Amino acid sequence: MAEIILGVALILFYKNRLLIYFSALNLAALLIFTLIFIPQILVEAFNPVTTNIPLIVLSFVLLQQTPRQQTRLTGSGECNVHRSSME
Repeated sequence: MAEIILGVALILFYKNRLLIYFSALNLAALLIFTLIFIPQILVEAFNPVTTNIPLIVLSFVLLQQTPRQQTRLTGSGECNVHRSSME
């Protein structure tokens, strides 16, 4: 159920860098869990290695495409959001 919620959140908020990092971290954690506790499923057709590693790589590709936003306070106390020049 949590994976479905995370997937829907990524569809809706795909530009949220924190959510992308969270997704990649969860995929890596699931892969490590499987390697340690259920290694026998690693030889099956659609195993966690063939599914999680490509999704982790795609997460980092999405991170490269998602602009970083920096928050800067102005002298008047306003909060302005500026795109990074690293696009």
